[in-house]
This record gives sequence, structure tokens and C-alpha cells, in this order.
Amino acid sequence: MRVAICSHPAGTGFHRPRQIGGEEERNGQRDEREWRITSSDFVDFIQQNEALNEQIKKLTVVLTSVNAVLNDAEGKQFEDPAVKVWLDEMKGAISDAEDLVDEINTRALGRSLEGESGNDVSVVWRCFSTSLADFFSSTKSRVVEILDRVEFMLKQKDVLGLKEGVLISRSRGSPMVPLEQNSNVYGRDDDKENIIRFLLSDVACERRKVSLISIVGMCGIGKTTLAQIVYDDERVKNAFHLRAWIHVSYEFDVLGLTMKAFEVVTQQRCPINDLHFLQHQLRAHLEGKRFFFVLDDVWNENYIHWDVFKRPFEFGACGSKIVVTTRSQTIAFMMGSVKTKQLQPISDDNSWSLFQQMRRNSKVVLFMHDLVHDLATFVLGGSCHRWGNDDSHVLASKTRHLSFMNEKISEDDGIRKFEKSVLSKSNRLRTFLPVGKTKKASSRRNLVIPKISTEQRLRVISFVGYSIKELPPSISNLKHLRYLNLSYSKVRVIPTTIGALYNLQTLLLKGCSDLIQLPDSIGDLKRLRYMDLSNSKALKKLPDRVCDLCNLQTLKLSYCKKLTHLPSDMGRLTSLRHLNIDSTNLERMPPQMGKMKALESLSCFVLEMQTESSIKELEELQKLRGCLEISGLENVIGTANVSQANLKDKKHLSKLVLDWRSGTPLCDSQSQGRTDVVQVLDKLEPHAFLKELSICSYSGERFPGWVGDVSFCKMVMVTLVDCRHCSSLPPLGQLPSLRTLSIRGFDQLERIGAEFYASSNIAAFQSLKTLIFEDMPQWREWETVGGDQSFPRLEVLCLINCPRMTNHVRLPERLAALIDH
Repeated sequence: MRVAICSHPAGTGFHRPRQIGGEEERNGQRDEREWRITSSDFVDFIQQNEALNEQIKKLTVVLTSVNAVLNDAEGKQFEDPAVKVWLDEMKGAISDAEDLVDEINTRALGRSLEGESGNDVSVVWRCFSTSLADFFSSTKSRVVEILDRVEFMLKQKDVLGLKEGVLISRSRGSPMVPLEQNSNVYGRDDDKENIIRFLLSDVACERRKVSLISIVGMCGIGKTTLAQIVYDDERVKNAFHLRAWIHVSYEFDVLGLTMKAFEVVTQQRCPINDLHFLQHQLRAHLEGKRFFFVLDDVWNENYIHWDVFKRPFEFGACGSKIVVTTRSQTIAFMMGSVKTKQLQPISDDNSWSLFQQMRRNSKVVLFMHDLVHDLATFVLGGSCHRWGNDDSHVLASKTRHLSFMNEKISEDDGIRKFEKSVLSKSNRLRTFLPVGKTKKASSRRNLVIPKISTEQRLRVISFVGYSIKELPPSISNLKHLRYLNLSYSKVRVIPTTIGALYNLQTLLLKGCSDLIQLPDSIGDLKRLRYMDLSNSKALKKLPDRVCDLCNLQTLKLSYCKKLTHLPSDMGRLTSLRHLNIDSTNLERMPPQMGKMKALESLSCFVLEMQTESSIKELEELQKLRGCLEISGLENVIGTANVSQANLKDKKHLSKLVLDWRSGTPLCDSQSQGRTDVVQVLDKLEPHAFLKELSICSYSGERFPGWVGDVSFCKMVMVTLVDCRHCSSLPPLGQLPSLRTLSIRGFDQLERIGAEFYASSNIAAFQSLKTLIFEDMPQWREWETVGGDQSFPRLEVLCLINCPRMTNHVRLPERLAALIDH
């Protein structure tokens, strides 16, 4: 059995999975250890003690020898109980070695920070209670103890028949494993029959000889299993001259995949390395034959790679089919799927049938993508533990991951469980994770986290929704902590000692409505990558030392309503990729935002008159994607800086919001007319593949030529709001993909005429489904162009607060029937 789990809970910002009980986990752990062992801080620190340095080198060599036999042990543990016992013991020793390396690296990092900052981090360094000499001595003893354990177990490998060099595939997914003859698949009968009917049909022959169906769904939902049962169906076997299964995975190597296809078709090893000649040979084997191929686990989004790979397949006989399994709708579309099957989770009834079958069968083999606690407990040999309603359970010495269900206990009990775990004799616990919705305490008192009296190895702590008002200063003893989640708690102030947690990588304070401030020591968290302060309604400012977080990648501040300014040195956060400031009351952006060249998402860019937060700072932010709102455009002086924003080159933006906020003409106080506003909007032209556009409080009398231009072929939604000086509309009827159009607050518009429609003979608004007009006090005439050819797909037409559009206004009969006042 293989169970893939994450080394940190979902949503922590750590997305690399580790194979528990598989090669990927060991390589991940080994890579982490190697990174720590070879880091300059680690090396410099260890070299201060020659004896310990030699033992660490020996430990590294021995662990490399262990890795050579672990693959074989993984495969034999289910057949031989003695191998499983050996493997559990070896995993324990490896985990202890990992802890040891982590402790040394933590100490080394603290020493390095002390050297860089002098007395500024003295509070951090005082958290280390032992002297350097004592630390070296105790660490050497622990290294020797681990070495003795590992070397003793290595001597047993020959007795157990374990071999070195047994390989396990490193591909991102798993190749097809044949289904057992009597295996049952639950909840996919309808999906199976639907796909088989398509495979056996010749409907696609009118347009193409070879047609493709994609099975799309999230990780673990059963895409590959469904493809297998279709592949093995007797009707499918009899319908095609040849069948082939190719596991693709993450790397879409055109030559390598073509070689795989050649080998499965010819049943011979491929001796050809030239792609052109190889494709010619593969074409000769496929030409005129009706074939069925499965391309399993496709991740490639590069159309050119797919276009090159598919060329030999285009010469198959009419009725040839290709089935693709993928997690991405985009890939299904890119590959030209004739049919896409979006897999949904199986029903509750089918789920129960599956587990009832499991109960009846004592020997069940499961292939899982996600952590299921009971299965994980079996695989991890007791290192994963869940507490019940009572506290009678004693933590085993090898328990590393502890969880319990919040719904079944009160907050007081949850805190008591935490106290019991941190005060236990074993300090090996890594994860303390209450799950589910919090059951409130019977009393309304504020809960207090107990004092953490000794150094702990906890790496993950969550107290989501707990009525915790403050953290104890002794939180500094959790020097190994990497993930801290206090979201929706009652915490008001974070202690200064949090700066000691310089291994912390994720800090979640979402929805902490009583949180007033963060300490300056937050800047000592040099490894912090993800910080969520969203919906912290009492938070008025961020400390300037937030700008010292050199590795911060995500900062969420949405709905921090009292936040009006960001620290002035935000430009120093050169690693920041995601900055969410939605629904804040920011008055301006800090200067030098252009230095944050790694930014991929910036929810809003706020302009203020005569400040350094110039719109030209957007020029350097070439990686922006998703939605971008630019507000405060009424504060722009001149148009030279607007051109430098260079929105046209930001190809990854899908939505653009342009907001003048005040709705007054640009810089009236300086006697500049509305013509300038038109020039500003003209120079804010985005790239042609934008999908959504909103223009708010625009004070020009007309729109520039790019608004409604036919080149915006991917535009699906347009919103024009409070453009109160405009007396005409742009030619939005030309947009071929436009589905939703909302026009509101046009005070000066009296007539909609031909300018609103397409400028050529094509049908206007050919894709539009929803059209809304609202707050149009002067509008009294609507000229329709093209009759019934315009608006062919319109389903909803709303006229709201348009008092002069009376029943006397004549519209085409079909549009009049749709009107919803």
C-alpha cells in the first residue's frame, strides 16, 4: 500500500508531498538533511568541534547506505512481518537523525543571526539554555547512539534478504497496475458505459479519423481506474486492431513518449533516437489501423509539444480513439477533445458499499492519494496517533503526529490535551492538530496556553477558533516550529518572543478580530514564507520590520478595514509573490513597488495625488496574473507615467478593473479637462486576451478605440459603472466571446444606436447571454441593428431604473419578451 501525505497540513503553503513508506519520502528527507548539512551556517558551526564534525560525516555516509536497501524493504514489508519491524525501527532512527540535524541547524542559525544583528536578537539567543560546549558534548553522544542503532540494523539486512539498488519509479504518477480479475469498482458504471459508447461510435469520422476524449478530475478521484476498466472491457478489445497504454506524467518528452508508443505498438525495443525518422516508422505501423490509445496522467499545457507528438496518430483508420486522463480542463481543451468527462466524487451509497466490502475482505490492497488516519496509523507504525474523548491514552515514545476531533471535546479539553502532550516525557511530538469545527467551552473565560517549560520539537500547532487571548512568552521554546495557526482565535497581542521561532515558515492569524498589533520582532522570522492576517479588523498598521522578511512569498491582508498604509520599505520584499489587499482602506501604495519583481498577484494598486506611489511602478511587475485593480486614477497627473505602466505586456492578467473613484473630471483643481481622462484610459490598454474588464467612475465623454475592439477575442465579461459624463457607448457588439454585459450609471446617455453594435456584417453580440442596464435616467431611445440576427443567444435582459424607456419604445419582439424591469 502506498499512502501519499503532505509533510504539513493543507493550506500551510507547503505543497510538496512526501511518500510515507516510499522512495520519495526518503529522498525528500535526505534532500532536506543534505541541504541543512551543506548550508554555510551549519558547516561553520559544526567545524568548531572536530569530534562532532567527524561523527556527522560518518552519519551522512551510513544514512546513504541505509537508503540503498530501503526500497527493497518497502516492497517486502507486507509479506514478511520481520521486515516490517526492521523497517519501523529504521524509520525511527532516521527520524531521530533528522531531528538531530534540525536541532544543529537551528542552533547554527541562531548563532548566525546573533552575529549579524548584535544585541538586537539577544532575546532570541537567550532562549538557548545550554552552553555551546555542553551542546556539542550532548549532540555527539546522540550521534553515536544513532550510529550504533543504524549500524546494528544494517548488519541484519542479509539475514532478512534485503538487497541494495532496487529501484522504484520516480514519476509523478503511477503507471497502470493491472486490475485483479474479480476486483470491484464502485460508482463508475454510468461513466464507464458513457465512455465505451463513445469509443465504439464512428460519429467523429465526418470531421477527423482520430478523436479524443478527456477524463478530467481532481487528484485521487479515480481517473486512471476508470480508464483501466474501459481499456480492459471485452467490447473495447474487440473493436480495435491494437490498444496501447502510455503513462505520461509531468515531463512531456516528445521523443521519449514517441519511443514508448513505438515499443508498445511493435512489441520491440526502440533503437531510433531521431524524432523525425521515428515518427515516420510509427506512422507506418499505425496507418490504416483502428487503434485505441490511453495517455494517462497528462500535465503538459504546451500545445506545440502536443502538436508534434500527435502527428503519427493522424494516419490511423477512421474510428481510432485516444483517451486522456488529466487534472486540467485547460489541457483537455488544448488537446482538442471531442468529448470531456468531468469526474465527480462517488455517491454516499457507493462509498458505503466500498467500505462494507473492505470489512468483509481481510486482505485489501488500496492505492490512496490522501491521508486517511486509520490507514496512516497502520503504515506509520504508531507514529500517527488520534486521541479519543478521554485522556486515558498515553503517548507512545514514537508518536510524532497527534490529532483529535474538535467537535467531540470542549476548548478547555483541547488546551488540556496540548498541555499533556508538551509535558509528556517524550519530546518527539512534531504535530499537534485539532481538526474540525471547535466546540466552545461551557464557561466564557479566556483560555490560556500552558507554559512551555522545556525545549520541544513541535513543528505544527493549530488552535483554530479557540478563545485564546494571548500566547505565553515561553512560546520561544518551540524553536523547531514551522507552522502556527491561531486563526479566528481571541488573541490580541503577539509576544515579542515569537522572534525566537526563526524556523517558522507559516503564520496564520486569519479572522483574529481582536488582534491590535504585531511585535517588531516579527522581522526576526527570516524563514517566514506565508503570513495570513486577513479579516483582522482591529489591525491598524504593520510594523516596519515586516520589510525584513526576506523570504516572505505570500502576505494576505484582505478585509483589514483599519489598515490605511503599508510600511514604506515594502519594496525590499523581493521574494513576495502574492499580496492581497482586497477590501482594505489603503490610501496609497508604498514607494518602490517596482522592486517586487517576483509579484504574481496584486489585488489592488492604489494611487494618491503627488506621492511617490506612481503608476509607472507597475512597469517592472511583469509576472502579474489573475485580477488587477487600479484605483485612484483621478489622481494621475499627465499621461507619460501611464504609458510606463505597460499593461499591454502583462499577458497573464485575466481581469482588469480601472477605477477613478470620485467620478469627477481629472484634476479639475488644475483646470485639466476630460480629454486628459480619455488619454489616460487610452494608455491603459491591456493585452488582447483579457477575459474581464471593469471601468468605474470614468469621467470622460467618450471611450478610446480599444474598448470594444474586435481584437479582444477572449473577453467574456464587461462592466461599465458610473461613467456619468459619457453620452455614447463603445462598440461592444464586436466582442465575439462576450457573455455578460452590465452598464450602470450613465447619466448623460440618451440614445443607443449603431455605434453599440458590430462594425461589420457579422452578427452583433453573438455570444451574449446576460445584458443589464441600470440607473440610466435620460435614456429614451434604443436603435436595434440586425434584427433577430443580433443577440442570438441572449437569455436575460434587465432594465432597472430606466424611467424613460417606456412601453412605447419599440424593440424586436424577441428582446421585448426578455425584458425584466
